[in-house]
Formats: sequence, C-alpha cells, structure tokens
Amino acid sequence: MGRRPFYSAALTAIILTAASSTIATADNQPAGHLTISPTASAPAPPKVEPHHLSISPRSARPGQLVTLDLYAYCHWASGEPSPVVTIGQFRVTSPYDYGEFQASATVNADAKPGRYEVSASCYHGLPPQEDTYKAQLTITNAKAPAPKPRPAAHQVKQVPKGAAQTGGGGTASQG
Repeated sequence: MGRRPFYSAALTAIILTAASSTIATADNQPAGHLTISPTASAPAPPKVEPHHLSISPRSARPGQLVTLDLYAYCHWASGEPSPVVTIGQFRVTSPYDYGEFQASATVNADAKPGRYEVSASCYHGLPPQEDTYKAQLTITNAKAPAPKPRPAAHQVKQVPKGAAQTGGGGTASQG
C-alpha cells in the first residue's frame, strides 16, 4: 500500500513526458514514432579564449594605467615582479569564478622607452601548479609633445562702462 503513490507518481511523470514530446514532434514525425527531447536546458558556460595574457593598451607612457586580462583555467592569479609596471591584485571577472582574471597596472615613472615582457602566473590544482603567461608592452617616450597653445580669445580694446543699453522697455508686457 505504501508503494502505490510512488508508482502512480512515476507513471504520471512518464505519461506526461511522453505526451509533451509527442505533441512537440507530432507535426514532423510519422504516426507511432516517439522522440523524447529536452524542452529547455541550462545555458552553457561561455567559452574561454585560448590561454593567454593581454595588455590594454599595448603601448603606454610612464605613469599611465594599463589593464591586464588573463584567460586561463586557474583558481587564482598573480602578476610577476616587473621593472616597468606595478601590477595590482588580479580579480576574477568570470561569472563562474574560474578562468578569467583582470588586474590594473601602472607603468613605473622611471620606465625607459622600449618593448618589455610582462608576466602573470596562474595557479591550479592541489598541490598548486603554476603556469606563466607573457605579453608585450611598449613604453613610449615620457616626454609627450607639449600641446599647442590655443589662440587667445578676441578681446575688445576698450572696456564698456556703465549699464548695458537695452532699450526703454517698450516691448515688455505687463502681466
């Protein structure tokens, strides 16, 4: 007697599943043919780009802020010490807490112009295993060309005196 509700519920679920699948496919299947297919599925996680480190912008001046994006299957990431940039803490940017990391970095004030390699490490597994990813950053000349001076706004030679002469008010309405 205790099993009867279980069998009843299981049979009802099978019949409803078969009926909904038959209804969903009845217009394009021969009679007596039953195809069971899921009606809804969970969204798949986004594809992670092939493992790499990117820097944006790829060319910067001393003192400028750049962004490091790390795409890798790892649990946490960190920037490697660099003579040209100071890298902040990486944070997870993926909704799945795994695979996409981002950090801000500041180009050091004393960085000399040239092309440099910047590295970030990715840690995964137990015991933690380290993978290192590299990207190129070009440091441009610190002395940016001075902006061209704007021409001064046109000034009148004689400064007006007294109140503005706007007329006698003949067109004003009396409310």
